Amino acid sequence: MRIFRSIGIFILEMTLLLGLFMLFGLLAVAIFLLAVFLFLPSPAVIVPARYRITSAGVIHDEAKMIPFKRNYKVRMNEKRKFVSMFHSRRGEFLRLYTPEPSRVLRIVSESISTSRIYK
Repeated sequence: MRIFRSIGIFILEMTLLLGLFMLFGLLAVAIFLLAVFLFLPSPAVIVPARYRITSAGVIHDEAKMIPFKRNYKVRMNEKRKFVSMFHSRRGEFLRLYTPEPSRVLRIVSESISTSRIYK
């Protein structure tokens, strides 16, 4: 399913680029890049091998932190044992594999609800 989603996003992006290029010429490249980075869903999902959950966010690779924001949604897949975080416009951006997904879901949900970052 993820492969079809990635292909669909790619086709959408190329169609958008072609349409913008026909209307605006070279200015279309700048408009396209702005749209890709701000509005279109991302086909890539961060899947850290090791991570640590804090009250401020998820730390992965021992240095990089993904801060919790209140508009993030969290879902659990009990069968495949992971917890996903979703952004309202960009879709799924983080997947945390764990042997105890219900526990991680509870911890992440509590951390997001008490997050001081409102946007």
